Amino acid sequence: MRTVRRPSAIGLCRSGRLIIACQVGVVLFDFESGEVSPICNPIAHNPLARLNDGKVAPDGSFWVGSMQNNIAEDGQPVELNSNIGGLFRVASDGHVSELMPETLGIFNTLAWSPNQQDFLFADSLSGTLFSTVQKKDGTLGPTKQFNNDCPFGVPDGSAMDKEGYLWNARWGGSCVVRFDPSGKIDRTVSIPATNVTSCCFGGPDMKTLFVTTARSGLSTQAIDENPNEGALFAVDCGVRGMPIPAFQD
Repeated sequence: MRTVRRPSAIGLCRSGRLIIACQVGVVLFDFESGEVSPICNPIAHNPLARLNDGKVAPDGSFWVGSMQNNIAEDGQPVELNSNIGGLFRVASDGHVSELMPETLGIFNTLAWSPNQQDFLFADSLSGTLFSTVQKKDGTLGPTKQFNNDCPFGVPDGSAMDKEGYLWNARWGGSCVVRFDPSGKIDRTVSIPATNVTSCCFGGPDMKTLFVTTARSGLSTQAIDENPNEGALFAVDCGVRGMPIPAFQD
C-alpha cells in the first residue's frame, strides 16, 4: 500500500475509489488494493504552492483550490506572504482547466447552491466569503463579496443545505456559521474546539452535519486542556443537506 502524503481534500468516485488532493497533486486511491494512481498536478508550474480545499462539482469533475505552501518538509509552519492561490477543474481524463487566476491568499470553501449555478468560495487569508455564477460553458462570472464581517474566526470549509444556506466552518472561531443566501448570519453552532476546519452533511436523512477540527497551530498546553481539539463532531441540524456527487472516473 502506497502512502498519500499530506491530503487536503477528499471526494468519492463513481468506481468506489477516493479522489484526493495531496502533496503530489490529485490522485485516486483504491480501497481494496491500496493502489494510488496519479491523475494530475494542477500546480506543477508553481513550486511555492500546495493544494488545499477541494470538492466534486455537480458535473462530476473535481474542483480544487491552492495556496502558498505553509508546511515545511519537517512539518514546521512556513510564514504566508504570497497571494498565489487559484482554482482548478480536474476532468475525468485528468485534463486541468484554470477557473480562477492564482491571486488569492488561501483558497477555501467550495459550495454550489441548490440551483447549481451560484458558486461560493472563500479566501481565508482575507477573511472573506465570495460568490460567483457558474455559466453554462463551465466558466465563472464576476466575483462578488458574500460576507466579510463575521466576528468568529476566519472562513474554512463549507457545506450547502437544500434551502440554499451555507454552513461555514470557522478556523479559530470554535463554531460553524449558517449564512442565508444574501450573506447574513442566520445561526451559529458552537463546536468545543478552536480550529473548525470543514463540514459535510450525511446520515440516513442528510440532516447530520459532520464537523472536522484541527490541532494545527495549537500549543501542547492548549491540547492538554481540551482533548476535543482535532476531534470529529456530529450535529443534528434539523435541515437537510445537499448531496455531493461522485467523481466520474
